[in-house]
Amino acid sequence: MAIPVDVTARARAALSMLRDDRADVVRFDSDAGEDMPVYTGLPCHLSRTSLPPQSGMDTAAVSTVRYTLYLAPETELRQGDAVTVTHRGQTIRGAAGPPLRGALSLAVTLESVVVS
Repeated sequence: MAIPVDVTARARAALSMLRDDRADVVRFDSDAGEDMPVYTGLPCHLSRTSLPPQSGMDTAAVSTVRYTLYLAPETELRQGDAVTVTHRGQTIRGAAGPPLRGALSLAVTLESVVVS
């Protein structure tokens, strides 16, 4: 079942108000042999989720944090793109995981995250 266009447009407009973070995206260009900027100041929303602690028999329980970036669905992000997000004065850097495109947003998990 398809979502009516007017409903999708209203939902996307509402979600855009939540995108109060900004992202810079850099992609390696094999022809040029260097990193090239793809997006600068891209509106986004960064979500931080703590996953349940994992522990083994001989190790202490370790809590894992996952960072997910939500963008407008027309954004062209590729797995491996270098992403720098400015979130409430913090800088979060990571590599884009596989993008998941939906009708209302593009969700990308950040890998190898460094927070400064």
